[in-house]
Amino acid sequence: MRKPKFSVIIPYYNVKKEIFLRCIGSVINQTFKDFEIIIVNDGSEENYNKILDCVVKKDNRIRLINKDNEGVSIARNIGVEKSLGEYILFVDADDAILPYFLENANSILKKKDYDLIIGGNYYIENNELDSYKMDYEPYHEFDNNNKREIVPNMLQVRYFFKNGGHIGRGPVSRVVKRDKAKEVQFKPSLKIGEDVVWNLELINTCDSILIIDKVWYLNYNNSSSATRKPRLDAINEAERQLKEIIKYIDLNDDDVYVAYCERVLEELKRIFFTLIFKREFKIKCKKKCKIYSHLYNDSPWDILKEKKVKKIKNGKTRLKIKMYNLKVYSLYMRLAFLKGRLKKIC
Repeated sequence: MRKPKFSVIIPYYNVKKEIFLRCIGSVINQTFKDFEIIIVNDGSEENYNKILDCVVKKDNRIRLINKDNEGVSIARNIGVEKSLGEYILFVDADDAILPYFLENANSILKKKDYDLIIGGNYYIENNELDSYKMDYEPYHEFDNNNKREIVPNMLQVRYFFKNGGHIGRGPVSRVVKRDKAKEVQFKPSLKIGEDVVWNLELINTCDSILIIDKVWYLNYNNSSSATRKPRLDAINEAERQLKEIIKYIDLNDDDVYVAYCERVLEELKRIFFTLIFKREFKIKCKKKCKIYSHLYNDSPWDILKEKKVKKIKNGKTRLKIKMYNLKVYSLYMRLAFLKGRLKKIC
């Protein structure tokens, strides 16, 4: 069997027909045609399976893998294992890619055989695609000597384009050499942040990396994302992720240290928004006090108490850390939470 240039892996779980057709259409309509599509159906309900049966008939390059529901990490790992392409890319079933993504990547790979190419993401709430194509395409090469410069962006997005695009922290808008993708698997034990850990491990593994300042991928607004859902186990999930991240970074690097602190603040916000402030959980006052005591005093959160935080120059971040140390960060988050609810009502 002839191997395609690219394998496009799409994990699928209960995605509405019109949304998934937008996704699959953006892949099928690529200007570069030498690719396969692997849809990994992660135990969808029967009415959604019918959507997939129809989609598979649209193009002979599509392969469908049905499996029990075990989560997106295992779905992606299975897609990589079954892939035939020289290079791998991931697309979420509720997003889309730009028509020139694969053609652009292929033209780059003709010049040099990179282990990893990272393109840009763009958050979008409508169906406009081509307006985000950029004529100006700066390239940034990294190898084992300077690839650590990428790490802070994988912890906290800092790399923005002039047109509003950015280099994201997820597994999308990337082209990965298949042997590297097989070597670095997603960790099923992580329910959130598994993509950040995957990126960090992948960067450590790859010898040649290219970042291109061009939007390749469209992230559509998804209110049902795992990071936004109410979660009773939000604290354990966050701590598991933060402790895993530390295995792949050097906290002696000032830029990495600052980015990690910002990541810790982000996870605190997620805990407040998806657990503590959620009325449906009805957390009693005594238990809530115990949670606050843990978040303000114990590992991994207590990194925000270290003297090194004085090196942080960003005023907003420094203010948040100061509020954390004064133990009023939860009050600040409560005001932000209520402000968000008021916006929805109004």
